Amino acid sequence: VVRKVWFQTWIESQHRRDRAAFQVVTTKERIEFLLPSGATLEYAAVDGRMIESSLNASRQRLEVPLEPADEPRTRVVELWYDSPYANGAFSMVRLQPVTIAGSTWSGRMYWSLASPSTEHLLLLPQDATPEMSWIRNRLFWYRTADLEQVDLERWIGASAQQELPESLNQYLFSSFGKTGSLRCTLVSRSAILLLISGVALAMGLLLIYIRMFRHPAVVFAGGLLLVSVVLSYPDLATLACQASLLGIGLILGALGLKWLADWRQ
Repeated sequence: VVRKVWFQTWIESQHRRDRAAFQVVTTKERIEFLLPSGATLEYAAVDGRMIESSLNASRQRLEVPLEPADEPRTRVVELWYDSPYANGAFSMVRLQPVTIAGSTWSGRMYWSLASPSTEHLLLLPQDATPEMSWIRNRLFWYRTADLEQVDLERWIGASAQQELPESLNQYLFSSFGKTGSLRCTLVSRSAILLLISGVALAMGLLLIYIRMFRHPAVVFAGGLLLVSVVLSYPDLATLACQASLLGIGLILGALGLKWLADWRQ
């Protein structure tokens, strides 16, 4: 029986590292794990001790030996492995969970995701609950995980490892029971600044120079659409609002230039 599961994904520029921890109750002398497609195992540990494990010919099935027990015992098995990752302006991060052959999942699962400071979470996984809070840093707000690495290591009983750099953006999601594949989308800071600021600038210029867009009905419809988007996607709206500051600044500059031109005329 699998009681607790924790996956940790660390995204670097062109590299991805994963850590999977399982708290299981079993009497078996051996547990068979099925690794995700394309994963390369680095090492494994049982109850905090590094062990030798064996992969089959396809290098996807992994057998982890355990000490024999007459009664069910709680064990914590940890796996570290590399996974393929393609970086870009918009990058999809997929969690394809490691599975245990013949097991029953009955507890909670956490997924920790750490990305570079220049990459931000755009779309959340649909089948998981976000475990994050908004924190203000001077003029800007950013999301951070409610539980840190050390908290999750204690929760599941895993070995204490060196913490990830504080400069990383860290996100956390949870679900109950056996979980299928989870997907989320990261966006680079430059891409979101260019996209959102460009949209804000274009809308502002339309309002300034085209009278039709200043009609009360058009302004009301646009405001109604904006409110509905904010209510439907509050996290995304907060990120977009901060990214639009550059575009708003350019709009104010355009307004100043227009006022100066009109005054001279």
